[in-house]
Amino acid sequence: MEQKNLEQLEQLERLELKNLDLEQLGQLERLGQLGMMEQKNLEQLEQLERLEQLEMMEQKNLEQLEQLERMEQLGQLEMMEQKNLEQLEQLERLGQLEMMEQKNLE
Repeated sequence: MEQKNLEQLEQLERLELKNLDLEQLGQLERLGQLGMMEQKNLEQLEQLERLEQLEMMEQKNLEQLEQLERMEQLGQLEMMEQKNLEQLEQLERLGQLEMMEQKNLE
C-alpha cells in the first residue's frame, strides 16, 4: 500500500510538472504574440514617422514653389517696368522731336 502511495505521488508530481510545462508554454506563447505585436507597432510607428517626414518635405517643397512663383512674378514685373521705362523714353524723344519740328516750322 505504501508502495502504491509512493507510485501515485510520483505520478501526481509528473502530472504537476506537465501542467507547469503547459502553463509555461502558454505564457511563452502569449509573450511571443506580444513580442510580435510590439514589433508590428514599432514598424507602424516608423512608417508614421517616415510619412510625417515626407509631409514636412512636401510642405517645404510647396513653400519653395510658391516662393519661386513669386520671384518669377517679380521678374516679370521688373521686365514690364523696364519695357514701360523704355516706352516712356521713346515717347519723350518723340515729344522732343515734335517740339524741334515745330520750332523748325516756325
